[in-house]
Amino acid sequence: MKRWLASVKAKRLLWRWGLGAMYCLLLVPPVLMGFLVATFRPLDDGLLFTLFASWLFPLFLLLLLLWARESPVNRLRTLGERERQTAFEGLTNSEREKAARQFVQALNTPYLGDGSDEVHRLAVEGLGRLKAKNFVNELVDALEHPRANVRATAIWALWQIGEPKAISALIPLLGDTAEVETEKLPLPFLPRVCDYAAHALRRMGKRVLVAAFEKALKGKLSTAAKAHLRQHRQEVVAGLLKALNSDEVTIARNAAWALGELGFVEALPPLRRKAQSLVIPEELRIECGEAVRKLEMLVYLPRAATGGGIDTSLLPRPAVGDAVNTANLPMAAEAPASEGSEPKQA
Repeated sequence: MKRWLASVKAKRLLWRWGLGAMYCLLLVPPVLMGFLVATFRPLDDGLLFTLFASWLFPLFLLLLLLWARESPVNRLRTLGERERQTAFEGLTNSEREKAARQFVQALNTPYLGDGSDEVHRLAVEGLGRLKAKNFVNELVDALEHPRANVRATAIWALWQIGEPKAISALIPLLGDTAEVETEKLPLPFLPRVCDYAAHALRRMGKRVLVAAFEKALKGKLSTAAKAHLRQHRQEVVAGLLKALNSDEVTIARNAAWALGELGFVEALPPLRRKAQSLVIPEELRIECGEAVRKLEMLVYLPRAATGGGIDTSLLPRPAVGDAVNTANLPMAAEAPASEGSEPKQA
């Protein structure tokens, strides 16, 4: 009995019964008043007040029930799978702007790990179906969701919207090798999050970048591929670090090798931790150590000196004739006067 009362179906049934009872109670006082007036006698003030109060009470309860009625967001959050899907379809078919705000409200509910990930996934899918360009930032934040299904759906939604500003947020997901439940996701059905990111970036005009990243994870890097990857240095580093944490040892090894080959010195701290860890496979630890040695050589290379930061105000300067004070210098001696000549008067 307790389990049934706690179920969603019981709550909906009890709510409908309560609503029906309130409607019936609202009809009782007017009907009773009409019956008494028509049958017996004119009603005194006390009886009229009693009937009016008995009519106000069920009216108040009815308004309270209507106010507490579950919103579409609550139905999306609390009902079973079939009812949740029905609520989702109802939201997507309603007014676009209002539905988008309700989907964002559902997406902002805390993730508790008790089925709320499916609520978040439906909210992200709804924003993608509505092509809600005003809420691209919320979809970008969903790319960091703990559940792979939500991340893959957020990639799909950003691809549907086609916002160029989202490209920099999608590139790091090329290294996310987490598997997804394809039967719950919108088309196309792809096995991993990185496959969704690659598909979306290709459709958004980044085919060369995707090809270069995929070559890096296969242990192959040409000069042209290195140049393309360095154009998006920050995003590519984040993607390779995600691949470095992959459960697939081959992909993680190739990611460590690529970080060393590309000279991304900002990846040194996580590579050092991997190289010193005893819980990862030995081959991955060795590859991380090799990448650390390559990058440390780049860090400690001497750099050419530049004169821009040197203070030259105290250095000796060459003498300039105009700037020399000659007043105190000895005068040249005059020639002696010749015979017969008179000395000059002072």
